[in-house]
Amino acid sequence: MSEPDKKEPWAYVRKTPEELERLAWDIVGGQVFGTWMIPPSEIHFHFMIFAFMDTENRKELDHNNIVHAYEYMDKASPRGVNGKPVFFSAQMLDKQDADDLRKRIDAIRDFQQARMKQDEPSNG
Repeated sequence: MSEPDKKEPWAYVRKTPEELERLAWDIVGGQVFGTWMIPPSEIHFHFMIFAFMDTENRKELDHNNIVHAYEYMDKASPRGVNGKPVFFSAQMLDKQDADDLRKRIDAIRDFQQARMKQDEPSNG
């Protein structure tokens, strides 16, 4: 482990535009479960790393402006809690990437709705 890793294990590495675009499509496609899908009080039930995280690590997440965790559904454990998946791993999003991701998801959903309207038979 390098020296910077020891100092800041929760340092956030910004996602590339390509990574955010892929993630947005995967979220819309139902392949991703994220903390935005559950109340904050349930995060530790679904992302085990938060259940076992100490106070110092939580402070580091706050310091790095981490606002969401997510994981791909194929990484879910075989058991769930209240009908929702449980993960032993998680990927993080800081506020800036989360805001960019939200815009991308909204644009994809707008695109899908526009396409659906194109496919509707006209009443004329």
